[in-house]
Amino acid sequence: RLCEGTSTNLLNDPNIEAIVINFRDITDKRANEKIIKQTETQFRALFNLSPEALIVVDVNTFSFIMFNEKALKLTKYTHQELINKSPTDISPSFQLDGSPSDKKAKDIIANTLEGKQPVFEWQIIDRSGKEITCEVRLALLPTPEPQILASFSDITERKKYEAEQLLFTSIVNSSNDAIISKTLDGKITSWNKGAENIFGYTANEIMGKSIYQLIPNHLQHEEKAIIKKITKGEFV
Repeated sequence: RLCEGTSTNLLNDPNIEAIVINFRDITDKRANEKIIKQTETQFRALFNLSPEALIVVDVNTFSFIMFNEKALKLTKYTHQELINKSPTDISPSFQLDGSPSDKKAKDIIANTLEGKQPVFEWQIIDRSGKEITCEVRLALLPTPEPQILASFSDITERKKYEAEQLLFTSIVNSSNDAIISKTLDGKITSWNKGAENIFGYTANEIMGKSIYQLIPNHLQHEEKAIIKKITKGEFV
């Protein structure tokens, strides 16, 4: 067993005239300290190696107290610049849904303190002034003082793509022309209102069916020739 000893000099006490030594078993204490240290080391390693930007927020001060290199890369701030900033210091005044950033951040943190693990979109502004849309996940850490771990994933390009797809879909659906997409084996994968008006099938009725269902038998060889050219990378 591992013990910790303390000694008290009582040689000048005529009733004792001795040195008193007390021993306390600290085997379990040291074992627990070792486990805690190993856990902290593992946490820091995972924290720093995470592919996502991670930031720890002190709830009492509403400030950043820890972050990894990915967070510095995302925000373009130095360690000295980012430490002790608050979530709203790197956010626009309002989020994309029109909510004030300050109020929304505090509401989300309040939900996290209740044991929830919210996932939401949040817009930040990096050091250069660029607006970045992120998907954020929050989790309450098991610490003596309330701290929240926030992970940030940059989804700016994904949101841009989604907006472009939405615009494209809107254009296709508002067209009076029949606009149809299909796989190389002729399976229909999209069907707009124009196609519905011309051919008489609803999207639910025709999706997944063969394009040859719409083509007269004597013209199907032309469709096969077109697909063959497309397969070879040729324009038609």
